[in-house]
Amino acid sequence: MCILELIKFELKKIELKHVLIFVIISILCIFITGILDYNELIFYNDVPIMDTYSIAGWLGIIKISDVFIPIMSAITIIYVFSKDYSGNINEILTLYNKKKYNQFIVFRWCVILAIYTVLLLISITIVYTFTSVKGFNIDKIDFVYSVKPIDVFLKTFPTLLWYTTFPLMILTLTKNRFTTIAILITYTFADIFFILHMYPFVSMINVNGFYIQKMFYMPNNIDVRFNELKNYFFINRGSLVVISIIIVFYIARKSTVLYIFYIVIFI
Repeated sequence: MCILELIKFELKKIELKHVLIFVIISILCIFITGILDYNELIFYNDVPIMDTYSIAGWLGIIKISDVFIPIMSAITIIYVFSKDYSGNINEILTLYNKKKYNQFIVFRWCVILAIYTVLLLISITIVYTFTSVKGFNIDKIDFVYSVKPIDVFLKTFPTLLWYTTFPLMILTLTKNRFTTIAILITYTFADIFFILHMYPFVSMINVNGFYIQKMFYMPNNIDVRFNELKNYFFINRGSLVVISIIIVFYIARKSTVLYIFYIVIFI
């Protein structure tokens, strides 16, 4: 099945009322969670720079990129894929393409990831125009805590990638939308409030700057082992990307039984 046929096939399944509900919920969530309320980061002379760094996660630009968009992408993943996993419809659909992978799943996942990646870029760019940093040169803020759009995108994209693959993996394993939703809610709350310390599965690491910084305080609490903190940050981001890619390969594989059946019947 070619890309054009896949697009036509998927568009037939989209209901306008669901799209409108999704947009309305998204707008309400933005106002209810106060994403746009906190948009100023102030560095004071009598406050250590690292202490100011640690509250950068309160900024709206971090909240919308590290929490709101990833969560909405996960909800979309569950909504789009849940019906296909009831009765193993997803595996049956693989009989209609000659690829060595599940073309339907890969296509849908890529489209959802692409949509939210664009949304992430647009949101960061817009919210950044309302964000101000006072008392410090924004260009001198370390990448780990930077609030410049391109830096924020690079830091938060692994979270988006993880939230589009993690629920899909659970859905693949359980074949049950309610179990997937329950696990996702539990994980998300633990992630938001940094309850999880099972590295590398803490993904909302940007919004939790204060908590990760506490892990690297000096014994006298006067300073932070910043080099170790940066190493932890980069390893965490890289690990999430690698794990997400592995999950995609796992999910996109064809059922061995169905693949043999396809070879026998159609070739």
